[in-house]
Amino acid sequence: MKNKKTAVYVRTTSNENSVNLQLEAAKGHLMGVDETEIVLFSDMSAKSSSIREGLNELIDSISNDRIDTLIVFNRDRLTRDAEEYKKFIELFYAKNINVIFSGQGALPFNYDRRIETEMASLVDKEREIMSRRIKIAQKDKKILREVNL
Repeated sequence: MKNKKTAVYVRTTSNENSVNLQLEAAKGHLMGVDETEIVLFSDMSAKSSSIREGLNELIDSISNDRIDTLIVFNRDRLTRDAEEYKKFIELFYAKNINVIFSGQGALPFNYDRRIETEMASLVDKEREIMSRRIKIAQKDKKILREVNL
């Protein structure tokens, strides 16, 4: 049987600092893992609602039994949509994936299906908060442009 690999997934919508932070957080969980057994999947400048080729490749690798461990900074790096997150949860359970959230303060993946499914509501809440922040920032930008006319 072919050895399964450890996947690290990073996603950023803005800058390289975010990627570096995510990779740095993953390092502590990679100690003792041979470099040849690590696969990096990434989506740069990708909103959670856009097409994410790196995430799609990760899901394909998990579905085809090439991955047994996933390290990701936080749930919101996978998605900010509760229904989509529930699909990920089902895949992780079905394929017995060891999921590690590496971000400081990130709640660990819970292997009690009911609890992890409830975590999906937090993913949705995060999306709502981000959406509000973006709308406020856009309004502020518009006001500043009007003032500087």
